[in-house]
Amino acid sequence: MKKFIFTACLSLFAMLAKAQTAETGPPPSVEELKVTNPNRDKLNEIMPKFPGGMEGFKKFLKENFKLPQNSSEIHGLVVATFYVEINGTLTGITITKGLTPDIDKESIRVMGLSPKWTPYIKDGKPARVKYSVPIRIPFD
Repeated sequence: MKKFIFTACLSLFAMLAKAQTAETGPPPSVEELKVTNPNRDKLNEIMPKFPGGMEGFKKFLKENFKLPQNSSEIHGLVVATFYVEINGTLTGITITKGLTPDIDKESIRVMGLSPKWTPYIKDGKPARVKYSVPIRIPFD
């Protein structure tokens, strides 16, 4: 009887160990999800965009950003976070990663001068979205 219980426990342990080591493979790609997901239309979204794309955004920053006098030797990254409204305007501009108070203040000022963006599109309709952009100081 002891031999039977021992064999049964050993078999159960072996089955559990094998179940935990089964290969699952790599996660599916976005394309695979779109094909296999019955709600694939809900994945249809277009992120907001500055007029002229990233190159246009860099040009806009170079033309409008006035580096404070005491900041000429500062290098780093500022991250501005804001809402792109359905009409493309920016609201609620904040700095989520700053460098100095003067540079952060100037970053908010310049983002407030931004022309209207192409709005976020969700399910074929413009929608409000929270968005962040990096601003590298000095400009490349």
